[in-house]
Amino acid sequence: MATHKNTRIQGIGLRNSSDPFTILLDAEPYVLTDDALKRQVDERLQRKREWFYPKLKFISMVDTTLKMRLTFRDVSHEMTVGIERDKLHISCTCAQQVETLCLHTYKALERVIGYRSTDYFKEYRPNGLMEIAANHPKYFDRKVIDQGIDVKPKPNLGSVYQLADKMEGIPFSEVLKLPPAPPERKARDTAITYILVSHFRNKYLTFLLPCLGVLNKSQDNIKAFYHFISGTEKEYDPFLTDDQRALNKLCYEMWQQVETQSGSLLEGEPEQERSPAGIFSLWEKAMPLLLQQEFIYSYGLYNKRELKEKPQRARIDRITLVKDRPHLHFQLLDKGPLYQLQMKAAVRDGNIYKYNTETTFFLEEDKKFYLLASLRDAGMAEWMRKAGGHITIFKEHFGDFEQECLDQLRECYAVTTVLAYK
Repeated sequence: MATHKNTRIQGIGLRNSSDPFTILLDAEPYVLTDDALKRQVDERLQRKREWFYPKLKFISMVDTTLKMRLTFRDVSHEMTVGIERDKLHISCTCAQQVETLCLHTYKALERVIGYRSTDYFKEYRPNGLMEIAANHPKYFDRKVIDQGIDVKPKPNLGSVYQLADKMEGIPFSEVLKLPPAPPERKARDTAITYILVSHFRNKYLTFLLPCLGVLNKSQDNIKAFYHFISGTEKEYDPFLTDDQRALNKLCYEMWQQVETQSGSLLEGEPEQERSPAGIFSLWEKAMPLLLQQEFIYSYGLYNKRELKEKPQRARIDRITLVKDRPHLHFQLLDKGPLYQLQMKAAVRDGNIYKYNTETTFFLEEDKKFYLLASLRDAGMAEWMRKAGGHITIFKEHFGDFEQECLDQLRECYAVTTVLAYK
């Protein structure tokens, strides 16, 4: 769109509000902050206590020009916003003589910043949310609100390529560099239980703890739990086999590493250590011993201090560990105007259909837990989980997605394209 200068009536310092006034965006592309707005409009305008909460109604979006109707107490005006990467050109049909903006457009901008977000205009950028939704209307939900129109991808799209906040910051190329796989072993029992502990807010990577359990009469189930065991306490020694002592030492080493690390394979705070390979290696060492234990559970941890207490019955489930390691592959579903990338898992040539990957390093199907074949597989499982389970790519974006992600993925995993059923 043509750039307009901020024109003023000579000698008076006023301009007509129907002429575009340019506001520079100094934070990020398409982001208007409250500070940038206030710095570029006159102080007298900021002090006015009228037109507090105008309602905004979307009228049209042509190329990069947005038109909206502003209404407050039965008075309406039309605001036009020319949207560029680093500036906005704003005018109003009220045609008042003003220093910078008119009150109507100022209050409208103030409202979208305060009630929506500073990146409100990012949705209207080229190849942004509004343009993609206009090109593919049946895949998006629309709702008229007081700040204009709220447009969201339908939940079944998962993460939409080009829009996906969920994918930002996830280093895809680094996920695929995580080390691949080695072997496995077999089964036996005791009254010591072993618990796969996962933190509800992903503060810790999944780790293993021993816990003394009270057997029921038939000795085929645990009816109560004692406190978690650190893994080396002498008082429990009479209950332990040599394998269990070895397993408890692995548990202790695992917790020592988990306690200081990020709870994600992909993200973490700058001060947190990120070396999950050591923890995954301990899981691989523990699995042959763990497969010999009869009483294995999963547990959702809320707080570290719970580790000094008994497990809460409401959050502990008996599970089965399976020695088979899943084989991951990917499927690209062709759905006409779009593709959807999905992760598939198979064991002994049979697919696992309804699985979840909430427990890091594992794939779970109906309380059956499979240790993933490699740290790279675990990273990919987390990446897909964070992307909503599948990734939607509209076909006009497929070339970019293929270059950015898919070509790298094909080097490490089988990717098949399948025509979806109508």
